[in-house]
Amino acid sequence: ILELVGYQVEVECPPPARLFERIRTGQVDITVNVKGTKALENTVTFIDKPFTYLSIVLMTNLHVDNNKTVAAIRGYDYVGMRQVLESEGYTFFDMANSSDAIQLFQYGRTSHLATYEAPYLYHIKRNSNNIDDVTVSMRKDIPTFLAISNASEKKEELANKLSKLL
Repeated sequence: ILELVGYQVEVECPPPARLFERIRTGQVDITVNVKGTKALENTVTFIDKPFTYLSIVLMTNLHVDNNKTVAAIRGYDYVGMRQVLESEGYTFFDMANSSDAIQLFQYGRTSHLATYEAPYLYHIKRNSNNIDDVTVSMRKDIPTFLAISNASEKKEELANKLSKLL
């Protein structure tokens, strides 16, 4: 979509903390994110129309006793799922990125994994040593939006072009 409005696109998938810092300083002009990410408050301007939808899932390893432990990505609240589970007595083990959280879950160190479904499916396609007896115990489909860095030199231009295009 950015190429349609004349921009050269460079796709990166850094750890969340690094991405959020780059957005805050204007090194990254735009990202796709959910509204409500605390690390982006007062840092980005969202384009109003949803860009796509993501599924947040709570995976359960049926071979591990339900000890109310959840592997997750540090800094992600999973659109309120973290708070709900913590209020129910779940303990979160926060990892730097999705691959590390998935591995913690795969190795049976936690009974649950909070994740976006697409990265999980991508990970298990690429790795042969996956656990088989996994179920989705909670699912939440949420809209994602283009989020423009407030520190970007191209903020106004991007906002105008993308608002018209979407």
